[in-house]
Amino acid sequence: MPIDEFMARHRMSTLVETAIEANNAMRRVHQREREHMAPELFLSELCTIHLNPGRRTGKTRYIATTREMRDVVFFQHPTAIMAAVREGIREAGCFTLDDNMGWNMAAHAKEYGPPGIVYVDEPSKVFDRERDRAMFYSTLAGLKWFGRPWIIMLGA
Repeated sequence: MPIDEFMARHRMSTLVETAIEANNAMRRVHQREREHMAPELFLSELCTIHLNPGRRTGKTRYIATTREMRDVVFFQHPTAIMAAVREGIREAGCFTLDDNMGWNMAAHAKEYGPPGIVYVDEPSKVFDRERDRAMFYSTLAGLKWFGRPWIIMLGA
């Protein structure tokens, strides 16, 4: 692996790990408030990390190298999934927002276990309408096994 690629991957890992640590601290501070929050609000306010380090910074490569089998990734379109697969992302657990989102995630969780991380690749493209974002959080909140994961949005 070229040194530049190694350094880019290391920087992205450091960025995400630092954001997760900060999110954990924030969750501890707001622990009491969680009891009075709707599940959708809890997921969007206390479980979502949105990082936009710019284009061609190794976001997709980061997902490909760190994602566990049980974790899931959302893309804007099936062609984006195929492009990510060519970059090394495993196709199992890759989804788009559609009417079968909850069923697809439940089937994936049955085979691999509940996700610890839900990645969203280029969220401005995945959630091109505000109702898409609302549907996403509502569906995740409705999955009873969906505990306290991180939702990591990478990109614009």
